[in-house]
Amino acid sequence: VDLEKIAVLSKSTNAISVCDNTFASPYCQRPLEHGIDIVVHSATKFLNGHSDLLAGVAAISGYAPEGVVDQLRFLQNALGSVLSPNDCAILLRSLKTLPVRMERHFHNAECIANFLFENQSRLGIESINYPGLKDHPGHEIAKSQMHGYGSIITIVVDGGLKRADAVLQRCSLFHFAVSLGGVESLIQHPSSMTHAAIPRKRREEIGLVDGLIRLSVGIESMDDLIVDLEQALQY
Repeated sequence: VDLEKIAVLSKSTNAISVCDNTFASPYCQRPLEHGIDIVVHSATKFLNGHSDLLAGVAAISGYAPEGVVDQLRFLQNALGSVLSPNDCAILLRSLKTLPVRMERHFHNAECIANFLFENQSRLGIESINYPGLKDHPGHEIAKSQMHGYGSIITIVVDGGLKRADAVLQRCSLFHFAVSLGGVESLIQHPSSMTHAAIPRKRREEIGLVDGLIRLSVGIESMDDLIVDLEQALQY
């Protein structure tokens, strides 16, 4: 998504622009610098990185429309959505290693995405979605506004649900779970897990087909992760 175009458009219509930057993290992409008014993060994911707390962040630009900060501050006070001291300490601990973790996430994900792309036919993969691939439709935009391309990869395997389920069951280093952004690699099946409540017709309209698998690439050995995926996909 071209953040600067979104920012210009929102300002021209007096709308407030909001970007969920969870998948990128502030280390990878900083939407406020591209004119976005409000940036939100699920701090549970990359900011924490160890899957041991629940937290959220809202960062507001100094150029946001007047009153936005006061409105959010009122809501926070009224709803009581404040982190516990222990969760704050855990998050502060995790932020110290954010740059190191993210660089490893990026490296692993890019190597895995390239491996899958180069072996797409042999491994029975219909498509791969990762902005770091040069043939990705958003590659040039991502290249211009991101430092690294994140660590989330989606693939569509042939054979639909049956094949996707077999791949998930055969993985051992990629843990079968719905979260993302932790140091451990995760694999999940959106159409039967995170997005199962959405009617099939609507899921398929937005690309959530039964053969789609989402990978959250962690910081383990890249070679081991590739071996794990290769043996699972060759089944």
